[in-house]
Amino acid sequence: MLAAAKGVPDAVVEDAVEQRLKSRWPKVWQKAPDSPLGEAVTYRLERRVQLGIDEPEGAASRIERIQRRRRRG
Repeated sequence: MLAAAKGVPDAVVEDAVEQRLKSRWPKVWQKAPDSPLGEAVTYRLERRVQLGIDEPEGAASRIERIQRRRRRG
C-alpha cells in the first residue's frame, strides 16, 4: 500500500525516496584528463585522511607505494 494513502504527507515520502536513492548512488569519481593518475589518487587518499575516513598510517603506506611505482616508470 502507498504511504500517501496512509496519510503520510507527499513531502515526507519524497524525502524518504530521495534519501534511499542517494544511498544507492554509485560512489565514483573522475580525474582531470591532463593530471597523472598517481597524483589524483594521492590527493584522494590525503583528503580521506583529513576527513577522518581513513587511518593516516594506511594511507601513508599506499601513497608510498604509488610514489615508488612513479619513480620506477
